[in-house]
Amino acid sequence: MKALHGLTTVVERICVLMTIAMVLIVFVQVIARYLFRHSLTWSEELARYILVWITFLGSTLALRHGTHIGVDILFQVIPTKFHKILMTLNCILIGLFLTVLLAKGAALAITTMSQPSPALKVPIGLVYSVVPISASIMLLFLIYEILKRMASQES
Repeated sequence: MKALHGLTTVVERICVLMTIAMVLIVFVQVIARYLFRHSLTWSEELARYILVWITFLGSTLALRHGTHIGVDILFQVIPTKFHKILMTLNCILIGLFLTVLLAKGAALAITTMSQPSPALKVPIGLVYSVVPISASIMLLFLIYEILKRMASQES
C-alpha cells in the first residue's frame, strides 16, 4: 500500500534527521564544555528527548520491517500446523498492547501538557506525545500485516 510506504519513508527520514540533530547537539555541548568552559544547559535535556522520540519512532520501523526482538522457541517446539494459530495469537496480543499503549500514552501526554520541562520550558506532554503517535503508527502497520497475511492465505 502506497500510503504505508510513504509513512514508513517519512518516519525513517524523521529518525535520520533526529539522529543527526542529537549527534550535533551532543558534539556542540562537548566542544562548548571542554574548549570554551561553558555548558549549554539545554543540550542534555534536548538530546535525551530526541533519543526518546528516536526510540519510539524506531520501534515503529522495527515492527514494519519485522525486526523486533522476539522469542521463537515456541515455533521450534510446536508442530508446524499450529504456527498460523500462534502467529494470529501474537498479532492479537500485540494489537491489545498497542491499544492500551495508545490510550494510556494519550492520557499521559494530555495530563502532562501543562508541565514545563526543567531546562527547555517546553511542555513535557510534547515529549510524551510520541507514545500515542508511535502506538498509532504501529497499529496501522500491524493491521496492514494482518490483512496481507489473510489475503495471502486466501490465494
